[in-house]
Formats: sequence, C-alpha cells, structure tokens
Amino acid sequence: MTAGSEAQGAASTPPRPNRRGRPRSLETEAAVLDATYHLLTVRGLKGTSIDAIALHSGVSKATIYKWWPNRAAVMMSAFLREATAAFPHPDFDSAESIAAALRQTKDQFLGPLGRMMTAVVGQCQSDADLATAFRTRYIAVRRQDMARRIRQAIADGQLQNADPDVLTDVLYAPIFHRLFIGHQPLTDAFIDDYLKLVLHGIAAPALTPATLPVTPAPPSPRSRTPRRAATPPRPRSNEPGTAGGNTSA
Repeated sequence: MTAGSEAQGAASTPPRPNRRGRPRSLETEAAVLDATYHLLTVRGLKGTSIDAIALHSGVSKATIYKWWPNRAAVMMSAFLREATAAFPHPDFDSAESIAAALRQTKDQFLGPLGRMMTAVVGQCQSDADLATAFRTRYIAVRRQDMARRIRQAIADGQLQNADPDVLTDVLYAPIFHRLFIGHQPLTDAFIDDYLKLVLHGIAAPALTPATLPVTPAPPSPRSRTPRRAATPPRPRSNEPGTAGGNTSA
C-alpha cells in the first residue's frame, strides 16, 4: 500500500523559469524545507516568515525567492514533502487495505501534521496564495490519484460503479470533519464503524466483509409498537340489564 505516483509528484516544487547561475542544490533545498517545517510545527503559520526561514536554514532570502515565488509556495513544499508519504491512499484490494490507509491518516491527524493541516486550512480563508497552492498542489493532485485508484478498482470488479469524487468525499470527509470540528475523538473504532457502512453501500460482493455487519440502528420513538387499546370495563352486576347476580361470596 503506497501513495500513487501522482501524489509523489505533488511534493516537488513547481518549476520556475530558467535563470542563469548555479544549478539548484538539493542540499540547500532540503535545508530550506527542513527549517520551514520546523518553524511551522513550533511557531505556526504566523511565525514562519521568509526572514525566519532564511535565518534557520542559513540560506539567503534571495536564493529562497529565486526558487519559490512566495512564502506560501515554500510552506506548501515543506508540507507536501511530509504529507505525501504520511497519507497513503488505499489500493481497494481488500477491506483491511482500505481500513489501514484510513487509520494511518487518522494517526497522522493526531500529530503535528494534523495541527498543521488545521492551521493551513484556516489560513487559506484569508491567504489567497496559500489557498491556491493548497488546492492545486495538494488537494487536486491527491484527488486525481484517488480517482485513478477508484476507477481501476471498478474495472477490476472490486467496487461497484460510483463517482470517484463522491466516493473520495464519503471515505475521507468523516475524518476531516472530526479533525476540524473536534466534536468527537478520532479513533480506530470510529474508522471501522463508518467504513462498514461505506463498504456495504459501494463494495462489490467479493470485497464486502461478511464479518463486518452493519449494526442496526435503535428504533426511533415514532416507530415503537403502539400500545394495545384498553379493555372496556365490564358492566357492574347491579346495573340494569346485566346478567347474573352478586358474584361475591
């Protein structure tokens, strides 16, 4: 179970126009990305300025701006380098394969990458450059890889015919929802419970695990069995028109 080649390509820095001068140094690039990721995890987005990156990496601001167009591009390169390997996509060859990929995503969300993901998405609301970089270099590339895997699984008879975009949202939206809202914890039990519901809806019969039945929901108050109508009282023996006399001894 490995991340797709498209997802691996997302971690590379977008090409800049060819310029004269020394070729790009992988060691220097690594120093910049290491410093950026460290600053992001320790200081957050606001504390990760180009000045701070230059200071902690030992690389001049001129060199950084030569290789990246802006601060958002540097931060996204650092984020993608870590996130691409940390968030693998499932191969859909078994229910356990899908569950393992989702559990690993959950585990990473509980650590520094989860805090960074939350911060990046929050900052995207007011930072247009970061929002563009996040959507084009991470979200779009990841979804393309996921769509390719889903189409292959459908062709192989592992999944029923389904819209790849919809299925991607169905598989990952619950995790993101709990990460961003924080109303309930992210646990393996949560992953297993909602994955049962998903697989029973979209998996081909061969992939649907017989050992993972969907737990029936409790009946709603409106569906309860109505009470039996009360038996009308028997007429009293001393009332007119009744048969028999007093039954007391």
